Amino acid sequence: MEDKVLYEKGQAIIALLHEDYYFFENLNSTNLERKKVTQETYNFIVSQALVYFNDLITNYPYSDYYVLALYEKAHFEYQLDNKKAAKEMFLSILNLENNKWKFTINDSLMSLAAIAIEEHEFEQALQYLDRRKSNGLFYFCGNERETTEIRMKNMYNEIQEGSKKK
Repeated sequence: MEDKVLYEKGQAIIALLHEDYYFFENLNSTNLERKKVTQETYNFIVSQALVYFNDLITNYPYSDYYVLALYEKAHFEYQLDNKKAAKEMFLSILNLENNKWKFTINDSLMSLAAIAIEEHEFEQALQYLDRRKSNGLFYFCGNERETTEIRMKNMYNEIQEGSKKK
């Protein structure tokens, strides 16, 4: 039960980020001071959520919430530009035998493809996207489906363009 509480506390903190439209608007602001303060606030909020996810990952490795906490942590590490750590976590999500959360596998494949594209590892990116495609396209809603399909198409295009330059 403590594992569920830790996960829900981390999720509650994350919800603070998603509730404020102006927060994300400020992250993209041309006002550098506003952008800096907003980024510092974002980093602080993320660090607080990571405390709960880290606790769950460390102390409850067999929890039903373990994969979800690892998934959230991997995304935040990626957003905080800790690509190496994020990549390791996304890969470990793929290698978990008892992962019943298919969306974490599919989304990890998308994130690994994005990292591979950034690192100009186009063949590896293509393998991740193809695996994602063969996993079946599971979505929570139509918007997610359309967004994912557009994102995948754009990533395939980036791979094709990047491969030509090599």
